[in-house]
Amino acid sequence: MVQEGDQMDEPIVVEENHQIILFRDIHMDLYTRRCNLSAMVFFKANIREHKDGDYIRLILIDEEGTQMEALAFGRTCLQLARTVIEGYPYDFIDVVVGYKYDLNFLGVFHVYGAEFYASITSESRVSNSVRWIAYPVFPRTFTDFHQVKHFGTDKSLTDVIGVVVYISDVHDRERTWRRSSRHVAIMNTSKIVFSPERPEADEMEGKKCLFPEYK
Repeated sequence: MVQEGDQMDEPIVVEENHQIILFRDIHMDLYTRRCNLSAMVFFKANIREHKDGDYIRLILIDEEGTQMEALAFGRTCLQLARTVIEGYPYDFIDVVVGYKYDLNFLGVFHVYGAEFYASITSESRVSNSVRWIAYPVFPRTFTDFHQVKHFGTDKSLTDVIGVVVYISDVHDRERTWRRSSRHVAIMNTSKIVFSPERPEADEMEGKKCLFPEYK
C-alpha cells in the first residue's frame, strides 16, 4: 500500500504487507521459491570456511516452537554476523527455501528431522520484527516421531502432544515376574504415527485411523 503526501516535498510513505508462513507449512511446492519467515534467532554459529566460500549458520524458531536452520554466504554472511543477535526476533523477507539433502555439505546441519533450510541471499532482507516470538518450552508437535526415541536415549523427559489412535490389551498379566503393560500409539498433527515396536503392533493396521480424514 502506498500513501502519498499532500505537498510535493513531503516524502512518500510505503507500507509493505508480507505474508509470513510458519515452518510447518513449508513443503516441496515452495522448494527454491522465495518466501517470508518471522522467527527468533535461537543460535548463531561462527563464520566457517568452505570451498564455496565463507558461510554462517543460524537456528531459527518460529512462534510454534518449530526449528529450522538458515545459511548465508559471502557478503551476506558477514552482514548477518555483525547485525543478528541471538534471542531476538527478525523478519526474513525473500529467503529461498531449500531441500537440505541436496546440499553438498550436509554435515553443517544439526536440527534433527528437518527437511528444509532457509537460504538468506543478497536479495533477501533481514529486519527487526515488530512482534515478539514467544515459543513454548516444548514444541507443539514433533515433525518426526524418531525425535521421541532420540530424547529417550538419555532418559530425559519430554512432552508429546497427539491423538491416541491405538491401545493394546494388557500384556504379561499372568507373569508375576514381569510388570503388566500396555502399548499405546499416538499420532501428531502431521498424521505421523508413533507405534510400539512389538509383534502385536500389526494389529494396528486398519485400526490406527479413527477418523476418515486421517486415512
